[in-house]
Amino acid sequence: MKPIKSFAEAKRRLTELKDSITELNAFLEFADDAISKVNTLKGSSADASTMQATRAPATWGERMIELFKESENKPIMQKQMMEMYERTGWPMPSDRGDLYRAISGAIAYLYKKKGVLEKTDKGYRLKV
Repeated sequence: MKPIKSFAEAKRRLTELKDSITELNAFLEFADDAISKVNTLKGSSADASTMQATRAPATWGERMIELFKESENKPIMQKQMMEMYERTGWPMPSDRGDLYRAISGAIAYLYKKKGVLEKTDKGYRLKV
């Protein structure tokens, strides 16, 4: 790509970029809708515990809270939480060890710093 040499050229390129982003966004929404429909036809979206990657909560703590909510307040250990997380389809580290550390760290943060979890002999759960 050649360098920009004037304000007029910069404005033109910015307009082109905005148009391209709009077109890309429309395509992604169409593709997401089509994939959802195919999954529905296949029956793979019937599992309520499977969440789409596009709807993943922003932080690890928020993700853990969502998974704890799905567990119907049954105590969960980190390894079980890791198995639940893998079924969500949410973004995850490429290494399972990194995933376990991220989950353990988020649980420790929610338990020690935020105080939203309680620890039982069978695992952690949300405070009621």
